[in-house]
Amino acid sequence: MAARKIDGRWHADFRFQHSDGSVERVRKRSPVQSKAGADEFEHQLRTALLDSTLTMTLRYMHLAPSALTEAINLLNFGQPVGSAVSGSC
Repeated sequence: MAARKIDGRWHADFRFQHSDGSVERVRKRSPVQSKAGADEFEHQLRTALLDSTLTMTLRYMHLAPSALTEAINLLNFGQPVGSAVSGSC
């Protein structure tokens, strides 16, 4: 999709696929009421969505299951999960 005229007003109208695979339809009225303005607005929206998606991915990447397993193994003195070192106290 792209720039379209709906009820006499220009809108940016497109589908955006997030990094988790989900698809979101974005339809926003353009602040500049021309086809070129709506195209530019769509570009700005896509850029903002990509930047926020990348930022969120980087922010929560440390919560990935493999990172969690590595952290638990570190706390278990290098032993794999499920075979913790048992010590006598």
